[in-house]
Amino acid sequence: MNELKRNLLMAEQSKTYCPLPFIHSHAGLNGKYKPCCNSDSLFNHWDYHIEKLGYNDWFKHPEMDKLRSDLLTGVKNEMCDVCWRQEETSNTSYRTNYIRKYQNDKIDHKNPKITYIDIKLSNECNLGCRHCDYTNTTQIHKDMIEMEKLEMPLPSQWGRSPGFERRVADKDRNDMYHKQPKKVVDELIELMPNLKHLKVTGGEPTITKEFFRLVQYAVDNDYAKNLNFYITTNGTRFTPDFIEKLQNFKNLYLTVSCDGYGSAYEYIRYPFTWKMFEKRIRVVAEHLKSKEHNIRSISFNCVAQMQNLENISKLENWIWELFGDKASLHVQPHINPSDSTNEPSFLPKHILEKALNDIEITNAKTGYDLKMYTDMLKYMINNHSDKDIFKKYRSKDSLKKMKDALINIDKVRNQDYRKCLGPLTVEWVDSLDV
Repeated sequence: MNELKRNLLMAEQSKTYCPLPFIHSHAGLNGKYKPCCNSDSLFNHWDYHIEKLGYNDWFKHPEMDKLRSDLLTGVKNEMCDVCWRQEETSNTSYRTNYIRKYQNDKIDHKNPKITYIDIKLSNECNLGCRHCDYTNTTQIHKDMIEMEKLEMPLPSQWGRSPGFERRVADKDRNDMYHKQPKKVVDELIELMPNLKHLKVTGGEPTITKEFFRLVQYAVDNDYAKNLNFYITTNGTRFTPDFIEKLQNFKNLYLTVSCDGYGSAYEYIRYPFTWKMFEKRIRVVAEHLKSKEHNIRSISFNCVAQMQNLENISKLENWIWELFGDKASLHVQPHINPSDSTNEPSFLPKHILEKALNDIEITNAKTGYDLKMYTDMLKYMINNHSDKDIFKKYRSKDSLKKMKDALINIDKVRNQDYRKCLGPLTVEWVDSLDV
């Protein structure tokens, strides 16, 4: 048995195997490389600093070698704690999804090589989603400043990060704009001839100069025709000309962040309107009618949160009616940070049960893979009386912080949760005597 076959057999037998660390690099805005974008970032002892190392330097680092060895031999390496936590409540995780996604790729586990780069270009964004933070979008900092002027406490997910503020690229701007160092993008371009996969995220990548630099370079140098291009986007820039430009790539994979339908969408993904978002998404739906299109998937990514659980089934139904089985929906069951005032764990049991019932009815029609989400709901329902969960999310002090954050952000954004959230959620928030 040759070495490649032996490693493939080990991968098949290992209960912790993931293909990404053997082919993949993620460059984050925290100044460090990671095995993947979902990897836990609590590794301050790492020397994976972008300023010190290049892509290949960190990819061959001893700790990366240790990670790959652990994944092949059934050891749960702490770098992958996000997936281990997901698998505690479900047999599905990012890891299991990646195994399925790359099952046909010939990966040499003995000689790992970067063929897939995932880069977070900047935190520049045109939306200020409630569950996000100013390290990921430039739109939130102005709301933070306004809240501080009004002596309102910042919600936990909008807390200031001194480390991030020391790293911001442009100290003169008042929106905490931060982007990758030029050398990181330059090194990516150098690696492009050997890449099979390129993924760009933000912020909102499609509004950045770096995004169009990468696209133009790939097209001009004839690399695009061999490159699978993955874009995580809010979809607000989908126009016929934009989609046509991306037609040059071998395959195009679109992941559209969308956390609600109608008024719930507008409430969370401020300040974009649902009418305009729907118009942009219909451009993609129309493009899919062309026989020559290169879009291999369009996936909608929704973060489950206190403000949208009554609404997710409506979003799923809308996606199905527009795309049918040509699209998919992924509902992220874990929100960061865990003490976010958007956490669905704040909700009472009857709303969780209603959300589960609604999604199961809709999902019976669509067949979208929402197991991670439904497993989360079942776990929350079954453990609703758990003392630790109660103390963290449903004590009077916790509920007060949640409601205050809801109302305070409403004030600085001129919004009203009573007009946007589901009726059961509105009734419950109004009833809270905190």
